[in-house]
Amino acid sequence: AIPTQLGLLRQMSSYFYLSSNLLSLKIPTQLGQLRQMGSAFWLGSNSLSLAIPTQLGQLSQMGFDFRLYANLLSSTIPTELGNLVQMSSLFSLRSNSFSMAIPTELGRLVQMSSIFTLGSNLLSSAIPTQLGLLRQMSSYFYLSSNLLSLKIPTQLGQLRQMGSAFWLGSNSLSLAIPTQLGQLSQMGFDFRLYANLLSSTIPTELGNLVQMSSLFSLRSNSFSMAIPTELGRLVQMSSIFTLGSNLLSSAIPTQLG
Repeated sequence: AIPTQLGLLRQMSSYFYLSSNLLSLKIPTQLGQLRQMGSAFWLGSNSLSLAIPTQLGQLSQMGFDFRLYANLLSSTIPTELGNLVQMSSLFSLRSNSFSMAIPTELGRLVQMSSIFTLGSNLLSSAIPTQLGLLRQMSSYFYLSSNLLSLKIPTQLGQLRQMGSAFWLGSNSLSLAIPTQLGQLSQMGFDFRLYANLLSSTIPTELGNLVQMSSLFSLRSNSFSMAIPTELGRLVQMSSIFTLGSNLLSSAIPTQLG
């Protein structure tokens, strides 16, 4: 276990680095006393388990680099992490066993600009509409490989600074893609909605993602009807354009040539 006495290092402001070890058992609540921490709180790649202590929500000076990824952490993500309102980049809880819903309070991290990763967990229920408030996000919005369900919130169309790595693949998201995702017109590569339960037609508005150069993936869903001719506007695409394993019909648009 991490010694509880490390909570006495209350002057720590950056680089508390215990990552990539074999540390186990729960994260001590006493680490919430490191309230001067502003950057690089690293506990990732260990075997830490049980729930994240709510006391980590007291690290309200954190500006970037909060890493709890690749552990054995479980239970729900504490709502108190929504208190880390100064976070601007690299908030990573990926590759654990968190369950239940994504807390709506994470929508308070409005200064986040890159690397918001909750992927590869057991998170379920709907994607909170409040995540549409993370309007500074430009790369690595990563919710893939969970059990998220219901529709994609229209509010995610407000993430208009997104340039790369918009990942919602490998979930159980359903119904139609909201037309508002066509507002992500800065996307250059890595737009992943694959392996969900999405249906209806592919919205013509996705033809507005004219800066896409690689990895546009809608494969393995239940999209029906014709491929929109507007996808022929993605003229910068150089690799990985995948619409396979759907229910698409009618002719292949000549515009794809």
